[in-house]
Amino acid sequence: MSCFIHTLHEWQELAGAIIGGLLGVVGALIVARSVINRERRNASRMLQRDLLNVTAMVRSLTYQRKVTIATLDPDRLAADLLFYRHHLSPLFEEQMAIIIGSDTRLAGLLIGFHQAYTAVESHLRQIERAELSPSLRTDRARESLPRRLQFADDYAQAALYLLPLQELGTFSRVRERIRRRFFRTLEDASEQQLVTRMSGVQTAPKQAQADDAEKQGEQ
Repeated sequence: MSCFIHTLHEWQELAGAIIGGLLGVVGALIVARSVINRERRNASRMLQRDLLNVTAMVRSLTYQRKVTIATLDPDRLAADLLFYRHHLSPLFEEQMAIIIGSDTRLAGLLIGFHQAYTAVESHLRQIERAELSPSLRTDRARESLPRRLQFADDYAQAALYLLPLQELGTFSRVRERIRRRFFRTLEDASEQQLVTRMSGVQTAPKQAQADDAEKQGEQ
């Protein structure tokens, strides 16, 4: 017994240092995890604000979704968008980068939305330039505008269904996923179908740049 006490006395400082170091590492991991979760929640809220503004814009243009974007006159749609369109936050891509590593489906939806809405803004810039220089042709941009805006709206709605999960803790997120899978409502079913459909849609990453290049070639 005395030998054990003597050994314990000799190694107590080393044992204390090891235990203290381990507790420090655990504490640092907890703090880091808390910071990451807080950043993810803030990013989710900022992204939702942009996406909701776009879907609200589309809702207004389609008279509270009583008509589809495809049925709108392209010229009238372009004029309305030039007067009333949402500009994405300059931090949109930065906030998107924080989110996309946690959910591959959500990542695809956010990237798809960003590409589609970038194309919309590219078309609108072409139309704006044509107003200053009537010799420029904007037929292709006007014809493509409804389809691009529809893609952006569909991607936004699908992403808005998944983004709130990023604000939940691990247990709550798992519980909500189980509820959505086995106890889904009619709204859940509709949103799940949209998420599934849009997750399989591929958009051209360089579509906006290609349209601009094609336009410059026509000049």
